[in-house]
Amino acid sequence: YTRTTRAILLTTEDGGRRWSRDDRSGLPAIRRLRFFDEKYGWALCRPSTVFPTGLFATNNGGKSWRPVHGPADRPW
Repeated sequence: YTRTTRAILLTTEDGGRRWSRDDRSGLPAIRRLRFFDEKYGWALCRPSTVFPTGLFATNNGGKSWRPVHGPADRPW
């Protein structure tokens, strides 16, 4: 037991008929996930020393995520 968390993301390409696990995300534990359209979304994850805001953004439908930088002492 390492006391670390990791997200498990599932992906679909057929409108939700079939789902598969995507182990490439590297995101910490996800608390909230919101997509605004088919490409743009945010993931609010558990903050860590590596990712102090815990906020990540995608512009390619979740194929890759980038951390959103900001002050560590500002909880979302």
